[in-house]
Amino acid sequence: MENQQEQQITFQDYIINSLGQIIQSDLLAYQKCNSIISNQFSTWLYYELISTINLNSNIFNRNPTPQLIFLCSELFENANQEFIDYLFDLVEGLSEDQAETKRGLFRYLISVVEQDFIAETTCGYFYKVMNSIIQKRGADVCNFLENDQRIISSFLKHVDQPHICRIITELILFANQPSKILDYSYLAQQISDRLFKIMERKSHQITIVDNICEIFVEILTRKSQNPNLDIQKLISIKPSQLFQIAVQSNSEGPHSLLILLLEYAKNNQQDHVDSFIDISHLIPLEFEKTYLTNIQQDRYFNKLFGRKNMKLLFLTSQLIQLNNKSINSKLIDNGLVNVLVNTIQEFPIHNQLHFTAFEIFEKLIESEQIDNILDMIDSLCNFIVTQLNQTQNYVGYRAFLSKLANYLINKQHIPAIQKALKNNQYWEGFVQTRLKDINQVELNFLFNINPRCKILT
Repeated sequence: MENQQEQQITFQDYIINSLGQIIQSDLLAYQKCNSIISNQFSTWLYYELISTINLNSNIFNRNPTPQLIFLCSELFENANQEFIDYLFDLVEGLSEDQAETKRGLFRYLISVVEQDFIAETTCGYFYKVMNSIIQKRGADVCNFLENDQRIISSFLKHVDQPHICRIITELILFANQPSKILDYSYLAQQISDRLFKIMERKSHQITIVDNICEIFVEILTRKSQNPNLDIQKLISIKPSQLFQIAVQSNSEGPHSLLILLLEYAKNNQQDHVDSFIDISHLIPLEFEKTYLTNIQQDRYFNKLFGRKNMKLLFLTSQLIQLNNKSINSKLIDNGLVNVLVNTIQEFPIHNQLHFTAFEIFEKLIESEQIDNILDMIDSLCNFIVTQLNQTQNYVGYRAFLSKLANYLINKQHIPAIQKALKNNQYWEGFVQTRLKDINQVELNFLFNINPRCKILT
């Protein structure tokens, strides 16, 4: 028994020392990799490596040390070309049993995803291994997946793990790369479609929705970095369906994805921009939910506007920048201005909300495409006058109100603004009294020195 344990420790030390030398070397990595591959422990060694990465009981019936786990993952990620080639290339001089065992090495490695549960640490090491294999022998991986569809299902079963999702991302991107020899775009499309269906069914699970959205976000980001990457068929998500998932979940992922889809549509598929019209009338309703949810809570505490709503606010701003009359009219007709005004009052110290809301009001007014723009400006004027005249109360958004008031004054050359201001019976008196006092404090430079003016010497 002691001799067996000593042999196990000796073999473990041999692997650690050998792998450590390979990882630390540069010039002799090829020779050292081949020296280990070609020795009598080649197949045993691979089972040891793969079992270590999988963190399962291996052929030596012991638990791998943290050092060995790290070295195994580093080996596949860095000094790995010969080791990865060994998984797929034919090797001469092997017996039939050895050849059969070798053919099953990659199947043994990838079987980690067939487990019902994978530890997060295992997923991290597994990602390092699979990412390197995909980058160097991606065609072989795709061929393997074609012949064993169950593995794809096993990958999709673990979309709650970010590292598994990163592997899926690399698979989709590789399979969608144009190739003169083999085309795996249909495989990428199949995985993409199944991901979207999972997101629809699991919309109540924030982690899964966020992880799947991150896959598509990464794909769109890679597209912006590599214009030659063709993802037109891959990105077939309808904004209305994605927005519905956002409504059903509490995830910010769908809104982040919608923002990138809109940018992609503007740059690559102008016809698909019109598909965002279908969600325009729903946006004010979502903001109204936030307002109604928080109206019973303390004005300054115990409530958050949330990153999800900030993403939705930014998406609204991006939609308005399109200068699409149908989109802008639907936003206004469904009460966007009043809902934003009420939301601002419920979140009086949320500067980012105020800044983005100002941009939205500014773009809507200057677009001059809205039929009821006079009513919109009149609502803003009444909001400004009512709130700033309440001198006895602290108003956290006073700077936002004064900035909006001065903006309207400076833009009086726009006929719609000029007409709306003249029709408001309280505006002129407010400008001459309250706004004038505020501007004397807020618009004066410190020590009456404009830092932007050049000093003449």
